[in-house]
Amino acid sequence: MEQQTGRQILIDSLLTRYWWWPVSGNKPVLVFLHGWRSDGSVWFSIIKSFNNYPILVLNLPGFGGTDPPKKDWDLSDYAQFVNQVLVKLDIRKAILVGHSFGGAVAAKLTAIIPDKVPGLVLVDASGIRAKTLRVKLYKTAAKLVSPVFRLPAFASIRNNIYKSLGFEDYIATPYLTVSYRKIIAEDLRPTLAKINCPVLLMWGNKDKDTPITHAYIMKNTLKKAVVQVIPGAGHFVFLDKPEEFNRTLNNFLNTL
Repeated sequence: MEQQTGRQILIDSLLTRYWWWPVSGNKPVLVFLHGWRSDGSVWFSIIKSFNNYPILVLNLPGFGGTDPPKKDWDLSDYAQFVNQVLVKLDIRKAILVGHSFGGAVAAKLTAIIPDKVPGLVLVDASGIRAKTLRVKLYKTAAKLVSPVFRLPAFASIRNNIYKSLGFEDYIATPYLTVSYRKIIAEDLRPTLAKINCPVLLMWGNKDKDTPITHAYIMKNTLKKAVVQVIPGAGHFVFLDKPEEFNRTLNNFLNTL
């Protein structure tokens, strides 16, 4: 599979980079969606194993040097954006492969356009939001840092609060602060319950960002789902264990 520098597409005045590898035939397109603080290039090391499928990789708005949204987006906004890309590129069938935040976007999109998605792959996906002490602490910290702690002099203290709560993503993307809050506030279970297509939940057993318990919560909510745990892998299972990831994904594709 030839490496590309990428192309650009304009959707709702947002210029986004994407990569497209077409093949002959009528197979659905594999659409790879990256996680927060990442970009499409994170998939490049593994997609060559799926060169019998047409492949689309794109940078979601606000990541990989692409334009950030012009307003504060939630998961539905990101899902609708991806749908507009599919429409503009005339992609009529897509198997969505989403990692972390990209998995949440993929799930949301599958519920919106079920007839276009014959299969869904959620890789260490985010979206399970329990009302735990951790979330309560996050909300408390959000109040503490506003307005006084927003002053530059308090930047170090503010960042330490969020790091201690595990919200490095919040710190790293200040231009998406409100969007981030909207996204982590939404629990995906009502959306997952609407999905009827086969779903592969692929997880690293050492994932500390989206723990393996989330995979089983998702499985119990979905109608047709299977969990595949990859031993020794963390949150980026496809980078930690690429051969196991590729084999597991190929096996799932062969069942569709």
